Amino acid sequence: QQPPLDLTALSNQQLAIVSRALQELPQLQALAYSTCSVHAQENEGVVQRILEANPGWRLTPRILPSWPHRGLPEFTDIAPHVLRASLVDDSTNGFFVARFERRTKADKLEKKSKKKQKEKKQRKRKLDDCNGNNDDNGGDGEKKQRKKSKKHKKSKREEPLEPLPCPLLETKTKESSDGESNGVKEKKK
Repeated sequence: QQPPLDLTALSNQQLAIVSRALQELPQLQALAYSTCSVHAQENEGVVQRILEANPGWRLTPRILPSWPHRGLPEFTDIAPHVLRASLVDDSTNGFFVARFERRTKADKLEKKSKKKQKEKKQRKRKLDDCNGNNDDNGGDGEKKQRKKSKKHKKSKREEPLEPLPCPLLETKTKESSDGESNGVKEKKK
């Protein structure tokens, strides 16, 4: 009788082997990862971890496009680019194939740009939340507040209200040489 498979140990070993090749072979431009397994942990799971650990690499888009069976649907970013075979669908004992390729400079710039855009949106969302500019109607609170503010300025001609303190925008008051506050605020770096 065979001992039970330790999928965690196998997948960790597979991750280590592939990552080492990707990191320590500078001339390597592409690498195929294949298993004789139907287990997601050894297949899509390892591929996902490889991509997370090696940002200079990506999956080759849609290898063997005529092959009908792709990755498991719960791995939405990976599934269209990998192959699977099974006893039921393909009369095999099962296998899996993924192909990694080194990112080009254009890929890296595009990924960096997307990451910066995502970070910028997150910062804006945090600021809007902090300043009370988001509401439950899809984030239109900022626009509504601006309209109200314009109407308020036109009708009463008062000084605008100071914004509420926001922990994301810590400020300190600049003091003059005689120790008095001059009311000028500057952002902490």
